[in-house]
Amino acid sequence: MTHLEEPCSILSSIVSQFPSQAGAESLVNIFFSVGQANYYILHEPWFWPKLSEIYHKNSFIHTDYQFIGLALMTFAIASQYTGNRSNNRTIVPGMKYFQDAQRLLPQILAEPCLESVQTCLMMASYLLPIRGAGPSYIYIRLAMQMAVAQGLHKANSGHEISSAVREIHSRVFWSTYINERRITGDLGYKGVIQISEIECPPPQKCSELDEGKTSQIDRFIAFRELSLLFDEALQLRKYGNTSVDFRNACSRLRGWNRSLHSNVQRLVNWSLRANADLQIHYHLCWTYLGRVDLIRIIQDYLNNRRAGLHMENDEPNGPSVTLATLCVDSAYKIINLINLLLQEHQLAKFSHTDFHSCSSATTIILLDSIIHPSSEGGLKVATGMQALRFMAAENSKALKSLKYIEGLVQEINEVLAYLYGRTTPSEYHAIHSPDQSSRGSPLGADAQHQVPVQLDAYYDSDQSQEMTLVDNSKCTVGGPNPENSIFSTIDAILDTWALDISSYSGLNF
Repeated sequence: MTHLEEPCSILSSIVSQFPSQAGAESLVNIFFSVGQANYYILHEPWFWPKLSEIYHKNSFIHTDYQFIGLALMTFAIASQYTGNRSNNRTIVPGMKYFQDAQRLLPQILAEPCLESVQTCLMMASYLLPIRGAGPSYIYIRLAMQMAVAQGLHKANSGHEISSAVREIHSRVFWSTYINERRITGDLGYKGVIQISEIECPPPQKCSELDEGKTSQIDRFIAFRELSLLFDEALQLRKYGNTSVDFRNACSRLRGWNRSLHSNVQRLVNWSLRANADLQIHYHLCWTYLGRVDLIRIIQDYLNNRRAGLHMENDEPNGPSVTLATLCVDSAYKIINLINLLLQEHQLAKFSHTDFHSCSSATTIILLDSIIHPSSEGGLKVATGMQALRFMAAENSKALKSLKYIEGLVQEINEVLAYLYGRTTPSEYHAIHSPDQSSRGSPLGADAQHQVPVQLDAYYDSDQSQEMTLVDNSKCTVGGPNPENSIFSTIDAILDTWALDISSYSGLNF
């Protein structure tokens, strides 16, 4: 906005470029069904009449900057979940709506209120899958500071409000807090407020707000509980994985999954996308808690190989192995869920959860294959790569993850060829990882079968994409040692993941 532009003229110009009423309604439906699946940012019955008012006025003499900002961000986030776009990474879905909301920020922030918090929270959520945590931090910090300034974190804000409005305040605050922990955790920053300073009660069902739509509030209540349980476990994980407190925190995390209400577990029809998202977040918790243990086990294995020590009958055990196994098992389950979303045409190209969980799970399975190569692992890697390619067609951030994993595939193939050299091109080996049946089985199934691994091409993610695979006939045991290269790669990954544990200050999934 230039100093020559009047706020009212800007507002009128922006509203004149709104989508048609039918188009707007379609986007709003998408937002409320998947855009805030595990959060509670906007109260839907309040939103619809105000949106309708815009389209039914003959002339626009509206000065509700707050609501127009919310409408724009609703359109922007919903646009990230629509699928009718061309393969053009220069066109970012919803960006025009986001930029229009930016133009209104001076007016939105001039008189901070609940809608100001909601708008900035939505701006942070929109930017996360496109620009990453850094730019998102600006907006989530604004949202959290305004929420605290208004006393949303307190048991009583000091205003005479109904129990329903107080519940909305609580839900918006917790949505903001969880998102802030997610973004600050990625950056290693401290949050505006600590959990010990929060007085407002947890979200709860309210007949006045949730009539006929209990699944969303059930998911939000569950997601908040998951977020706090994971935060507690990861904070305790800093001090090692053998303490009683850490084991108890892990037990509570498992208990969360067992106690989920049935309506947030079903992976069918209208609930598929939202409930799968909740399950992906649960399995991401275990990948974070166990990935450093997995890396260290791999390092020990390769160190022993380097020293000429083959300890097949002396398998490592203890808490580290348990956590590493949970990490890998969860990675398999994440890929199952991602594949289900892909097959049902519900995988989002601009969802931070989708591409982050997919790339993390694929990386974990690849690394685990160094000590536990299996055909099921190869299939999961191929599935993960297929999903990343789908997302990378339009999302440059997903493209970076894809290229990194493609490079990792090359290195892992070389290590596998070196470690498990073969004598003839047609030789097959049946190699299986622990608990393979649960990792490789379809959702809801318990497949108990073994498939041999062909060592000529361990992880052929998609030959049509011109990925060069290792010719194992030229990689014999005792030849050029690729372990030196993979050691450097693994050390770099461990440094990053260990840093997450030691300096962690919030949720990062």
